[in-house]
Amino acid sequence: MKKVRTEDHSDMLQEELRLAREKAENVAKLYTDLYVEIYNFSPAGYFKLDPLGKICELNVYGAKMLTKDRATLINGYFNHFITKDSLSDFTSFFLDVFRKSSKESCEVRVMGNDGNDIHLHLEGILSEVEQKCLIAAVDITEQKLMEAELRESESNFRNLFEHLPIGISMTGLDNSLNANESLCKLFGYTKEELLEKAWMDITHPDDIQITMENIQNLISGKANVVRFEKRFLHKNGTAIPTELSSYLQRDKSGKPKFLITAVIEKEIRKKSGNQ
Repeated sequence: MKKVRTEDHSDMLQEELRLAREKAENVAKLYTDLYVEIYNFSPAGYFKLDPLGKICELNVYGAKMLTKDRATLINGYFNHFITKDSLSDFTSFFLDVFRKSSKESCEVRVMGNDGNDIHLHLEGILSEVEQKCLIAAVDITEQKLMEAELRESESNFRNLFEHLPIGISMTGLDNSLNANESLCKLFGYTKEELLEKAWMDITHPDDIQITMENIQNLISGKANVVRFEKRFLHKNGTAIPTELSSYLQRDKSGKPKFLITAVIEKEIRKKSGNQ
C-alpha cells in the first residue's frame, strides 16, 4: 500500500483551503455587488447623516430626490433642501432618532429644480455603532397631488351641493339625513334641525312603504336611478307633494354607501310648466 507523503498531504490541504477561500471571496463579492446595486438603484433614497445633520453617504436615487450631483451632496446639510414649512417636522424627527433610538417617521417637502416641491416620506433609525442617522426616503409626491385633487373635488361637490337651487339630500343607509339649504327651506327646518332627523321622520306615513321599495330596488341593483312621487312633511305638519330622483352611491367594491336625491316640489313644476 502506497503511503501519501506528508508534504503532498499538506499541499492538498493548502489547495483546498485556497479554493475554499476563493469561493468565499467570490460569494462575498457577489453579495457585495448585489447590495451595491440594490442600494444605488433602489426606488428609494438612502441617506446617512451625522449628528449635525451632514450627509455622510447617499445612494443614486437619494441624489436624484435632492436634484443635485451625488458628489456635491456629501458633507452638505440635509435640512438645507427642506422647505421652511416642513423644517420643524424634520428637526423633531431627526432629534427623536438620536434621543429615542427608535424608528421614527415624518413627511417633508424638498425643493425641486423646476420650482415644484417633492413630497417625501422619511423613516429613520440610529446606527448605534457609528452614531449616525440612517434615513430611507420614499417619493410620495404623486400621492399628495392626488389627495389635493380629491380635496378640491370634494370642496367643489360641497359647494355645488349647498348652492343648487333645488333640494338635494344625502341619505345614509342607517337612515341618517344630510340636506342642502334649498331642501331645508322647502321643509321649513334649519340645517341643524334637519340633521337630527331620519328620512322617515319627514316622510308622509302613507309614502314610507313606496320609499322603502324604491330604496330596495337601488340596493338590489334592479335600478340605477329611481323616480317617483312622494309627500314630505313640513315642519308645520302640512304635506309637501314632490317628485324626486334617487341614485345610490357605492364604494369601489360595490358596497352601497348613501343615496343622493333631488327633490322638486310639484307645485313649482306646475307653475314653471304653465309659463
